[in-house]
Amino acid sequence: MKKSRLLFVVAALSLSLLFLGCASRPDELIQQTEQAREQAIAAHADQFALEDWSAAEKDWGQAEDALQKEDYGKAYSALLSAKSRYTKARDIAGGKREETVRKIEGLKSAASIRCKNLLEAGAKLPASRKKDLEARCQDLESQLATIDTHIQNGEFSDAEFKAGKILRAVYEAEQEFIKK
Repeated sequence: MKKSRLLFVVAALSLSLLFLGCASRPDELIQQTEQAREQAIAAHADQFALEDWSAAEKDWGQAEDALQKEDYGKAYSALLSAKSRYTKARDIAGGKREETVRKIEGLKSAASIRCKNLLEAGAKLPASRKKDLEARCQDLESQLATIDTHIQNGEFSDAEFKAGKILRAVYEAEQEFIKK
């Protein structure tokens, strides 16, 4: 009997401390969640991990609502969930972003190599056609150089689309100048 009473007192005391801890504004957790959100933004989670990003934003909104109502217990729970989801979104986005950049770099490299090979193959063309080919390849190379700007600006879809479009243009130049 004495042992069960002691367990009851310990449990009641633990619950009291837990509720007292939740009764105050969770400023440290708010800061940690904001930091996790900023990291997710920097990783472009809204582009590469949209589902997790959206879930985190929903939790963040619920936390803000609870904080305004001074319902710190509910805010604490929503903040923990938001922080966890932002971190997950950041991690997923980082991997997908790296994969996308590798793909873009591969497209750029393929287009550049094929353009150089095209110029070598076009060495036997008549002077006027050779000049047209050189101008076309120079234009394509300058377009390839702009892709890095898209990547730096976080415009990954644009960069990937443009790299693919340039590679297609190199193929069309091959057909026009060499395969005729």
